[in-house]
Amino acid sequence: AGVVIVAESGWTEADPFSTSSRLGGNSVIVVNPVIHRMYRYCHLESVLVSAGELLRSGQTIGTVGHSGINASRPRHGGHLHFEVNEYDVSGVHAMDYMGLVSLLNSASSTGSIPIFTGLR
Repeated sequence: AGVVIVAESGWTEADPFSTSSRLGGNSVIVVNPVIHRMYRYCHLESVLVSAGELLRSGQTIGTVGHSGINASRPRHGGHLHFEVNEYDVSGVHAMDYMGLVSLLNSASSTGSIPIFTGLR
């Protein structure tokens, strides 16, 4: 759950300014201000949400693809680049490995993994 702050779906290899990240391609960034986390999904084929949209947990945000410079190369199949970042007064920090494992274990123990639900 959170607020979509970036939703870019116009990536093309020929246009270096088609999205804000040539490497990430079509991307969605969701912020959950309540728990001070940002979720970044990259290399999407399609983006189904818009910036400013409020999301509920489990809502479909896009489809897995291979957009972005590296991911669009031959023999580089569709996949998802997924990041969890936490922020506080000292800045933004990638969630450490054990924190991510704990988050995924907690989500899977409830029968669903909300941060991945909806991606195809």
